[in-house]
Amino acid sequence: MHNSGSCEGTYKSVSDGKIYQYKASYQGADSIAWSASVSWGQTQALSRVGSISHNILSGHSLQELVRAHVVASIQHALGENAA
Repeated sequence: MHNSGSCEGTYKSVSDGKIYQYKASYQGADSIAWSASVSWGQTQALSRVGSISHNILSGHSLQELVRAHVVASIQHALGENAA
């Protein structure tokens, strides 16, 4: 089954206190490719890409999984450890 969609959200950095906003899109079937643009205020901060292999989710569950991957990539880029 082919899945595609988009999501957006925010992440508050524990190191600099900034609130990062992200917009992500994703598509695929067994393997999902995603890309996200991340910014704070009017400043483009990061562009992140990733993939999720062996996907079995769809709909809202897949969207939440993509969100988790995007937030983890932001944390990694900022040098923060995931809690």
